[in-house]
Amino acid sequence: LFTKNYKNMTKNDGYEVGVIEVGVAYGTNVKEVRELLIDAIAKLGITNENKDIIVRLKSFDDSCITLSIIVWLNVFTRGSDIGDIMECIYETLNKNGIEIPFPQREITIKQQNNN
Repeated sequence: LFTKNYKNMTKNDGYEVGVIEVGVAYGTNVKEVRELLIDAIAKLGITNENKDIIVRLKSFDDSCITLSIIVWLNVFTRGSDIGDIMECIYETLNKNGIEIPFPQREITIKQQNNN
């Protein structure tokens, strides 16, 4: 550990990476969601303007397509900034009619014949 050179990614500019995940319904236009979220988050003015906001497809899950939103945030306000970004994501998706699905299960009850 002490014999290697390490770079402190936050030392010079005071920003660190934040990753937020959100699920959207299958059939959703992922490219449209990517553009909407990048534009909306950029308008908040809380990310490092020198680093891109990245929206990547993370996984195909049971109830949704999961996206990762990668942003660079001020180390001192990161906690509240993530909350602001999550609210922005929620409002942007709702405003544009994009569903954030949740797990649903179907239960079938069968009647047994006692003959």
